[in-house]
Amino acid sequence: NLAHGDRIEFRDMFPGYDGSGDLNPYVRFLAARTTSTLDVDPSGSGTAFQELATIRNGRHLSVDKLMDADAILIDHSIIL
Repeated sequence: NLAHGDRIEFRDMFPGYDGSGDLNPYVRFLAARTTSTLDVDPSGSGTAFQELATIRNGRHLSVDKLMDADAILIDHSIIL
């Protein structure tokens, strides 16, 4: 819940990501009814996503929305 300060941390998952580019090739959310699956592609190719988690009541989540809310952490740093 973003209103409660919840965050998602991706520690050491994206070795090729330096925090300055687009995170969408590494992370995506796919909405289905009231849930959303959180998929990751550690290579950043954007073609090899693997399901990491199912988020209840997460159908409105997106990488951009979480980044705007400072809710994605990579290597102990908030990505702005």
